[in-house]
Amino acid sequence: MYQVKIEIKNKLGIHLRPAGMIAKLATAYKSNVSMEKGDIKINAKSIMGVAMLGAESGSIITIFADGPDE
Repeated sequence: MYQVKIEIKNKLGIHLRPAGMIAKLATAYKSNVSMEKGDIKINAKSIMGVAMLGAESGSIITIFADGPDE
């Protein structure tokens, strides 16, 4: 399992447009891709999941990939 912590630097945070871009990129992989902020963990292949994560500017999120092409 691969994981990385990142800080959201976009001043608007992860709103619908970047959430769509993240989900589209995540669906290109066979691995399970998820994101976590605090105690909330979501499937990164879901646009609504990524948008509902509530990752505002300056927040730290962890991205997980687990599978054959992690």
